[in-house]
Amino acid sequence: MTFSTADTESSLLFSFGTLLLDQVQQQILGGPVASSPDELLGHGITEVVIEDPAVVELSGLAVHRGLARQEGARVPGGVLTLTPDQLQSADAYEVAAYTRRRVSTAVHGQVWAYVDAYPLQAAQRVAVIGDSIAYGLDCLDGGWSARLGRDHISRDQERNRFFNLAIPGLTLHELAGIADDELRVRRPDTVLVSAGVNDLIDGATPQDVVTSMDRLCSQVESLGARPVVLGPLWNDEDATRTRSGADLQTDAVAELDTLLQQWGSGSHRDVLSLFTVLQDQPSSLTDGLHPTPQAHRVLYEVISAGLVGPSALISSPPGPDASSP
Repeated sequence: MTFSTADTESSLLFSFGTLLLDQVQQQILGGPVASSPDELLGHGITEVVIEDPAVVELSGLAVHRGLARQEGARVPGGVLTLTPDQLQSADAYEVAAYTRRRVSTAVHGQVWAYVDAYPLQAAQRVAVIGDSIAYGLDCLDGGWSARLGRDHISRDQERNRFFNLAIPGLTLHELAGIADDELRVRRPDTVLVSAGVNDLIDGATPQDVVTSMDRLCSQVESLGARPVVLGPLWNDEDATRTRSGADLQTDAVAELDTLLQQWGSGSHRDVLSLFTVLQDQPSSLTDGLHPTPQAHRVLYEVISAGLVGPSALISSPPGPDASSP
C-alpha cells in the first residue's frame, strides 16, 4: 500500500474496537464500509478510560480497549477500506490518547491504526539509533538516553528492553546502512532516531537529511516498529567551529528542525522538537555542540514528558557522577 502525505488515495485502517460498530460507522463514516478480518502483529490489549462525553455516548463505552506493544502477540480485528474523507472523519473521532500511525498486520501487511499518542507509554522493546549526542558523549552516566532506558526497564524488568545503538560521528545516511541488521537482531517495537547534524557538517542540506530520515523511518516501519524522531539541538555556531572543528550553521539546524516537524505532521510520524530546549544557552554545551551532563538531564526530562507522558519522570543517577550539578 502507498502512503501519501496528502492521504489522496483509499486507505486501509485496522480496527479492533468501536469503529467496527454499525452505529459508529453510520455516525462517523456516513454508513457501512468494506472490511475484512485481520490480526495486528506485535500488540496486546490495554484499557483506556474515555473522558470525552460525546465519544462515550456514541460508542456506549466509558472504557475503550487500547493497544500496547507485546512481542509475539496478535490482536484480532478488521481492516476497513476508507476514502480520504472517511479517514479524516475517523481521525477526528479518535480521542487525544490515540494517534494514527503505520502498523503491520498478518493479512494486509502495512496499514494504518490508532495507537498510543505517547510512543514509550505503549512500548516494550526500544532501540535508539543516533550519533554522539544520543550516545551520551561528555556525560559519564550515559546522558538522556541512559536515563530514559533506566526508566523504561524499571517499569517492567522482565519484559522491557532498551538498546542504545548510537555511534558517535556517523551520519544519518551511514546509520541507515547498518540499522537493518542491528534492528533484526534486537527486535525493537519502537525506534528512537536522533541523528542528522553530522550530515549537515558533511555538506548535506536540511532537505537531504529529511529525505534520509524518511527512508530510514520507512525501513523501520517495514520491520514492524514505530519510528520516533528526535529533532536537532541548538548549537553555538562559533564555538562549534573553534572548539569542535566543525562547520555547522545554526540556521541550517533550525531549518532542519522546522522541516522535520512539517514532514512528521504530513507523513503521520512522531517528531519531538528539541531545538528550543537549549537555545541561546552556550554554557549548556561543552564544545558548542554536545550537551553538558546537566543539559542531558534537562533533555531527559523533556524527552520523557514528550514520549512517555508528563508524569513519567522516575529516573535518578545511580550515584554522584559527572551529571551532578
